Amino acid sequence: AEAAAVAAGAAAAAASAAEAAPVRFDGELALVRSLVEKVVLELITGVKSTAEVKRSLLAHAVPLAVFFGRSDLNDALLPLIITCLNASEWQLRSAFFQAVAAIAPHTGRESLDVFLLPCLEQALTDNEAAVVCDAVRCMAAVAKHLRKRSLLAAARKVTPLLRHPSPAVRYAAITFSASAARSLPAADVYAQLLPMVESNLRHGGAPCATRLAF
Repeated sequence: AEAAAVAAGAAAAAASAAEAAPVRFDGELALVRSLVEKVVLELITGVKSTAEVKRSLLAHAVPLAVFFGRSDLNDALLPLIITCLNASEWQLRSAFFQAVAAIAPHTGRESLDVFLLPCLEQALTDNEAAVVCDAVRCMAAVAKHLRKRSLLAAARKVTPLLRHPSPAVRYAAITFSASAARSLPAADVYAQLLPMVESNLRHGGAPCATRLAF
């Protein structure tokens, strides 16, 4: 009974305080976001952090992106999860690109161009074909969100992978090329993208790549 009375008194005091000082939504949201950011920081960089924990976090990247909003996503969350690229475990590096493909619509074009695209391009030389494959698939997924200049720059990096020894990577490069073709104006497809693709097909591209249609 005493505990119930204390709880009731606390609730009444809270209600009274709420009436005296109405909660400001923006301020409360900023506070909650800062608390969640601390949790994410601990999960990624804490002493108990593991590759499994980081992969689980990346699997929930979309809800986190929605929760943080574009500004905090770019300023707080992305700088944290991008550290996953330094992992020795290739599965974690792959998980990063899978997460980026999912959250791209929430980051904004500027962030993709300046912040994420260099990471994607760097991964194209990864020793693990699976990481390269996921990076290229990620590029294909974000192609429609990139500026034309950035998309063509990415195409110059990706189209040589039409000659990659891994069939999975070659197929990913085909997927990217088709995605880029759908995202670019027709003039740029025929004047710039198509010559890149044809050049790599002439120099020993995979037979399956010849099925690429613009």
